[in-house]
Amino acid sequence: MQNIIGGTANVANSTLFGNSAVLEGGAILNRLGQADLRTSIVWGNAPDQILSIDGGETLADFSNIEGGWPGASNLNADPLFVPGPGGCFYLSQSSSGAPVDSPCIDAGSDTAVTAGLSGLTTSQVETLDTGVVDIGFHYRITDRPFTLGDYDRDGAITLADYSDWSTCGTGPAIAVPSVCCRVFDIETDDDVDLADFARFSASLSSGFGEAGSSSGSGAAGVDRVSRAIRVAGEK
Repeated sequence: MQNIIGGTANVANSTLFGNSAVLEGGAILNRLGQADLRTSIVWGNAPDQILSIDGGETLADFSNIEGGWPGASNLNADPLFVPGPGGCFYLSQSSSGAPVDSPCIDAGSDTAVTAGLSGLTTSQVETLDTGVVDIGFHYRITDRPFTLGDYDRDGAITLADYSDWSTCGTGPAIAVPSVCCRVFDIETDDDVDLADFARFSASLSSGFGEAGSSSGSGAAGVDRVSRAIRVAGEK
């Protein structure tokens, strides 16, 4: 986002991730103008997150900004993004079966109702945001089950998903290369390796349609689907 002609840009309940600039201001560049940032995530941008020059100013509060930023209740902590039915930037939540909660959960400045976000979600199982609002972008409810391995999110593991695997494969103990590639981390061990590929391939070849599910029943749902895939792969 560039604000180079003056004025004030207001940014709220947004996630700015993976943006880049040739020289400066990977996510936000303020020159002469002002940006007011609230309850937002600014993470994983290059070469920097925010740059204010030539009289420009960025004010932030209740936000999670990589590298830190002055302001009330700002965080500098991995937001722990997880994939879900609508995209790549849901927040890890123990209530959804994840091992830990994102620091962005219940860390905003208002209630979800006051912020107008109580009908939206940051949860990969699409639980509505309640109480103190979560920091970051909120998704609309899709009412679709989320399937690990379903990169294009059409409800089935197909050759279309297979074509994206080559850009996401890493190896044991090698970090997942991008947030969106976590959809292929079927074993949820923070890499995309042959073990994940074996489960993905079993689903693809058997026509079972799910390599792993995070919908509805959390970790228990993942275990049930995993067992079904192993059986399908042995046929």
